[in-house]
Amino acid sequence: MTMIYTNRLLGLLVAAMFIPLLMNAQCETLSIPYSSSVKEGGKVVYQGPQVFGLGWEENGAMAYMVHGVHQSTQTQYSLILVQDMVTDNKIEMLYLDKDVDASYVHDPCSVMERSDVKEKLKKHKIQSSDLGVFHATRIYTPYQFKLVVEPTRFACSAGEKVDASKYALNFYRGEEFIKTIGSDVGGEKHLNILGYISSPLEDRLAVIVETQMTACGKDKTFADIAIYGCKVN
Repeated sequence: MTMIYTNRLLGLLVAAMFIPLLMNAQCETLSIPYSSSVKEGGKVVYQGPQVFGLGWEENGAMAYMVHGVHQSTQTQYSLILVQDMVTDNKIEMLYLDKDVDASYVHDPCSVMERSDVKEKLKKHKIQSSDLGVFHATRIYTPYQFKLVVEPTRFACSAGEKVDASKYALNFYRGEEFIKTIGSDVGGEKHLNILGYISSPLEDRLAVIVETQMTACGKDKTFADIAIYGCKVN
């Protein structure tokens, strides 16, 4: 009996030691820092935002947080997005500006304790314990993506156009071209595939592209992101 009691006690102690680790693993976020910024004269004038995965829904939607700096006011912002990775439509957005906390950048799990965030994730049946895995495409992965870029002009008004780049995001399996999963017009100087997040619920990816978007007026360019869903089977 003494041996059984001792074993049970040891089991409880081990479980108590691992509970915080399990909770941290469940709340682990996917941080994707930008690899570049918008520079003028060698000085950084705009830093791109960061993305944090918050979970997936079994029919292809992914929830994530974007934290960055407003271009005009230079103040921080955080927002929650739920995006349908089948259609690429953003189906929900929640700004957190009223109670923005810079600690979200260092511990984004804290944002999931907010009642308004919990409500949104529950509404869309997001499973926050299934965040998926981030794969940086600068190293070899089972799935590869390439950007096909060609120069174009972006119309600011009837009489004003600026240089830009038209891009198509292509999906490859090895060297075999499979399909184009997205396209848009971005800035003239910079386009970059950061990587992809794989859903743990189905064979679907969320591919993240860093763009230097083209704008008109005082602010000519700013760093941004575009995320495209990709079914891989």
